[in-house]
Amino acid sequence: MPQSRMLSSPPMPPALSSWSVHSDHSIYKSNRSFTDSAEGKRQKRVMKYKAYGVEGKMKTSFRNGIRWVKDKYCSLVHRY
Repeated sequence: MPQSRMLSSPPMPPALSSWSVHSDHSIYKSNRSFTDSAEGKRQKRVMKYKAYGVEGKMKTSFRNGIRWVKDKYCSLVHRY
């Protein structure tokens, strides 16, 4: 296999703004972006809220994991 072929990255997925999802869960490509209408702006805002929520859950999970490791280490070292 040629080295140039091995180093090439996979194609990037299309931008979210070029895809539309219908109520029957079918997806089709459209030329409109999210900012074309009030509904599009609302959908974009809702996606941001969901992203913030996921980010907060990840931070909390990481913090709890670090706390668990710290507590285990302290209990082993101090034997209590």
